[in-house]
Amino acid sequence: FFVSFFELSKIKPDVIVSMGAYSSIPSVIAAWFLRIPIILHEQNAVVGKANKFLSRFAKKIALSFEESAQFLQNQQQKLVITGNPVREEFLFIDKSKKNPEDFTILVLGGSQGSMAINSAVVDMLFLEDFQKSKIKKIIHITGYKGYRDVLGKTKLFRKNDFKYEVLPYAEKIWQYFSEADLVISRAGATAISEIIACSLPSILIPYPYAAENHQQKNAEILEKNGAAIVLLQEQLSAKALLDIINSLKNNADLLRKMSVSSGLLFKKNAVKDLIQIIYGTA
Repeated sequence: FFVSFFELSKIKPDVIVSMGAYSSIPSVIAAWFLRIPIILHEQNAVVGKANKFLSRFAKKIALSFEESAQFLQNQQQKLVITGNPVREEFLFIDKSKKNPEDFTILVLGGSQGSMAINSAVVDMLFLEDFQKSKIKKIIHITGYKGYRDVLGKTKLFRKNDFKYEVLPYAEKIWQYFSEADLVISRAGATAISEIIACSLPSILIPYPYAAENHQQKNAEILEKNGAAIVLLQEQLSAKALLDIINSLKNNADLLRKMSVSSGLLFKKNAVKDLIQIIYGTA
């Protein structure tokens, strides 16, 4: 707190924007003592403990989901639904070069990768029913920790007229979103924001140990709005995953509806709205 107080006294910012991490608490309280206006932004459906505590000090609280308002009953006058900002490249995804017949799945495991998702996808490749499937391509972003393991387990995998692309990480990940017809992913705030920015249907597998189970709550909002199917990790298996994929692949109307629903959830002006709040509060 004292370090934050000293640094803010020296810098004299016009406004503080906090995204809600525990480490932000001393800085936000110091800003309040120094009468610096405070804006909070909550990325997840469940308002985290830090943002709940700090909400009393804030001038404005920006939310990604309308459903988050229920956690801040005493701060309703401060709330603004902005959505969650994403990199501008996601706003200009180009699918014009994609062959609609080439059904492509993008697999994401979050920023650290996911052993559970990696294992299920690898096991799925070796199922007899997968050999019969009409999936043309899987782009599998494994995370650095799981990359070598996935490569080792799939080096003998073969399937005619199919491409399996394995990456540890993708700096320009929006390029892979442009190829995808379906996303399999964890349900962190950034991941789902990028998915809905691209109007993509998804199978969401929430990380079961996320604080306050916020990933499951994020995923349930997408499912409730018809944009995703939620598969809990305790139910995750190669067969369960393939069954859902096939049910979607074989129902073009449902995929289209999910895609439309996904896009409708995205707040395309999130960056602009958040900037306006900042300038209006400073």
